[in-house]
Amino acid sequence: LKPLTIDILPDSPNDNIQVTVEKGGFIELSVQEEETNRPLCDFFARIWGENAFYILGLNPSGKTRFCVLPGEYKVNFWHKEPYSSWFANDPVIVEAGKTSQLPITMEKVLNVSGKIIDPDGEYAAGIMVTVSPYGDQVYTNKNGIFQAMGAKKDCNIIAQDFKKGLVSVHYIKNISKPPSIRLRSGLTVTGEIIDSNGIGIPAARVCFHDHKVSPEVLTDPKGRFEIRAVPPIQPSFDYRLSIYASGFAPKTYRRISLENEHENTFKVKTIQLEPANMSMSGIVVDANDVPAPGVILFLHGVDGAEQPDKSTATDENGRFAFKRICKGLVRIQVNFSNSPGGSS
Repeated sequence: LKPLTIDILPDSPNDNIQVTVEKGGFIELSVQEEETNRPLCDFFARIWGENAFYILGLNPSGKTRFCVLPGEYKVNFWHKEPYSSWFANDPVIVEAGKTSQLPITMEKVLNVSGKIIDPDGEYAAGIMVTVSPYGDQVYTNKNGIFQAMGAKKDCNIIAQDFKKGLVSVHYIKNISKPPSIRLRSGLTVTGEIIDSNGIGIPAARVCFHDHKVSPEVLTDPKGRFEIRAVPPIQPSFDYRLSIYASGFAPKTYRRISLENEHENTFKVKTIQLEPANMSMSGIVVDANDVPAPGVILFLHGVDGAEQPDKSTATDENGRFAFKRICKGLVRIQVNFSNSPGGSS
């Protein structure tokens, strides 16, 4: 199961190829439905690690057993319907000659429908409705009706009218009864994005994450932004911002505190972006110190350092360059982690 490199030379016999094998281990997968405990088939599983990548199906018994090289593997499952995808939070450890068992319990996802009305009791058309967590994101029709997939036994229905600043968060436990949800005035979040000289950054993209709902706005010429129809503060919600601007390091998924309330408007602390005005270059060589052309490289920040994510490839002489990066520590990955040639 491990990639094997064979050099085939012209006019040379190739009938004496020797392959060395090593003892593998097993990953045993078993899948059942949460409510009935019955085995589930027709699933697909994806298993990947440093040494290999596999996609396989489950047999009618809901079980499968697969031989892999020893090591750590990530696993996820998916099914066309009516179950949500599943992802293992922790890596599966496989040892030679041993079996690692992974029992999976899947929860059904169902259809949910309902009606959205405005504060005056009129049908609200064109309203974005999100089933949270992990459900559909749809819009109401001219009669304020929505239909969405992905609801579970306990879920939130989030309806938002960004133009009028209206919002509603409706907890639903019995999805068989279509809810009628009334919009109300939502929160407004404002702030300012500046550079290292304190000057506002125009046209910066600001994404507000509030329990999957992620509208995006642009800063004005002075670097200011305003996000409307933000759901009210509640313990189950985690409010975060991501900011992207050309020529600067991004700030991604940063938790914010909604303070300084003034008539349902919250101003977040001014956010400064670091300039991406540096560059670096180098050369990639193989095990024999020969320049390696066409090798893919990836650049990331280290330990939370703010850096743009970059990728590039070496030229015919093995040389590479990263431009428009920030001052500070970086991590460079050479090739893909599952590449037969390895990675650095």
